[in-house]
Amino acid sequence: MGHQLNMAQIITSAGPDPVTITAETVGKTIAGATFKGQGNDLVVDTSSFYRPTKAGAYPIVLVTYEIVCSKYPDAPTGAAVKAFMQATIGDGQIGLDEYGYIPLPSSFQSKLIPVVNAIA
Repeated sequence: MGHQLNMAQIITSAGPDPVTITAETVGKTIAGATFKGQGNDLVVDTSSFYRPTKAGAYPIVLVTYEIVCSKYPDAPTGAAVKAFMQATIGDGQIGLDEYGYIPLPSSFQSKLIPVVNAIA
């Protein structure tokens, strides 16, 4: 990680080898998450984080949530929220690992892009 901290290697139910925290191992964890909800009303089901089934997935991960509406009563607010979320899941991912954060895997981003683009 960016700050050269010592991190625990974790042995998980997915395999016998210890897993070190890296962008790749956390990316595997995030990519294994599923969504609850229908349409654009999504909630990340993080239960797979703590009992990974994919070897090499790091099991101690926290998720940051952004709760937004699909439609706002005034267009400027909707446009601002949409722009913020587009930046967050787009260019805002660049360089996160330098600050101890893990960028979203592309498979996860592809699930979020149409939802964010539908904000009005």
